[in-house]
Amino acid sequence: MDKQAEDIQTTLPGAQVKRVGEGIQVILDEKSGDGVRFALNSADLTAQSKQTLDKLITVFNTYPDTNILVVGHTDSSGADDYNMALSIKRAASVITYLKGKGISGSRLKSE
Repeated sequence: MDKQAEDIQTTLPGAQVKRVGEGIQVILDEKSGDGVRFALNSADLTAQSKQTLDKLITVFNTYPDTNILVVGHTDSSGADDYNMALSIKRAASVITYLKGKGISGSRLKSE
């Protein structure tokens, strides 16, 4: 694991961090305690999620040349179309939060 991945792992010990090609995959699931969560059927970040993202922002600022891909998810209940739309809104919500904290939009992309 390289220095940036190690910094992420140290910052968020519950995250799953691994090198994938030229990128670093960081999975913040609800089991880790460092997950990014939203209100039910919403793209509104919880206060705890904002704290988790604030920790990551510190690492992102240390490595300003790193691009960031945000992928949103939902649980499996509900219609597939609804869940896909909500996943996209959730990723956009994270990007909006990161931009609001000073991360350049040119570094951010969502799926």
